Amino acid sequence: MKRLIFLVSLLLFSVLIFCIDVQGSQSGTWTSDNNPYNVVGNITIPVGENLTIQAGVNIVIDGDYGFTAEGTITAIGEESNIIEANSNLTGIVWKGFRMENEENVSIFEFCKIENAEKAINSINSPVNITNCHLNENECGVNVFAIGNSNPQEVNIIDNLIENCLQSGVYINEGSNTLVENNEITQCALDNSPRGAVYLSNQSVGGSCNPVIDGNHIHHNIWQGITAFDVTGAGNINPWVVENIIEYNLTGIYCYYANGVFKNNTIYNNFVTGNPNSGAG
Repeated sequence: MKRLIFLVSLLLFSVLIFCIDVQGSQSGTWTSDNNPYNVVGNITIPVGENLTIQAGVNIVIDGDYGFTAEGTITAIGEESNIIEANSNLTGIVWKGFRMENEENVSIFEFCKIENAEKAINSINSPVNITNCHLNENECGVNVFAIGNSNPQEVNIIDNLIENCLQSGVYINEGSNTLVENNEITQCALDNSPRGAVYLSNQSVGGSCNPVIDGNHIHHNIWQGITAFDVTGAGNINPWVVENIIEYNLTGIYCYYANGVFKNNTIYNNFVTGNPNSGAG
């Protein structure tokens, strides 16, 4: 019995030694040797700096904090050794990753991000997001390029985005955004009318012309894709091709919006007893 108590105590002591509390300015490399990284305050990656997060790193956010990258983040996991960022509390707890660098690319690959307001939030910032699992966030990926006539490139490719309170992908005037080969499901869980992929134009001179290609958009509470030009100027013109859009309230909803819609499979978008449902 004494030996068992000793072994348990030694294990707990080892965990306490190797975990690390982080906050404030961060750069350099995070490795799995220091797991878990307990985020106990807001994180900033300064201008000109990079934070590299290696495969297998486990990030635990201990409150209403977030990452703001004035520099860049390179978070590259592996299929069998992902990077995880989550909260130790329940519900939507932390801010997520906010990218603000307008020149250099940040990368998220094989990452699982949960319980954030915006899992990945690009503010006029180039970002590549591939093979990630964004689960139980308020919004999976937010692309904000309002007022930018030459928006940065955001690539959202081969991800699973699910169980979002709002949209899985929300694009605000991001005409240089590629949404390709993703599975986007169980969005709009707050029951507000919004698309799993939501396109928005909010300025008279703005535009929102992303490419939405080869995605499976299904079983969402409201629309599969929504395009809404608030100005009424018709400055939303996406290229929507080769998608499967099924089992949503409606398939595609355009309001003061245009675009090319080609070779999509749109069917079974209907909710029994709801007279507003059923349109392809």
